[in-house]
Amino acid sequence: NSGTVMGVVIAVDGTLSEVSSFTLLVEGDELTFEPVPDGDYPYPLSHLREHLRDGSPIFVTWERVDGALRALALEDA
Repeated sequence: NSGTVMGVVIAVDGTLSEVSSFTLLVEGDELTFEPVPDGDYPYPLSHLREHLRDGSPIFVTWERVDGALRALALEDA
């Protein structure tokens, strides 16, 4: 399945420059997404740390692959 959600970034995993996964709080549920190599991202994924700090929401377009949520596209809300 797939879809688009809006949520607040509550965790970013990885190094300072690379993000291996990030977690959004969406209507009370925690959803963890993995970036994809050819994702439609308007900014470096490290920018998600700013959203983590300031609490501003983002949109994530995703698809489920082998049980994992893959982030296909990101957009500031």
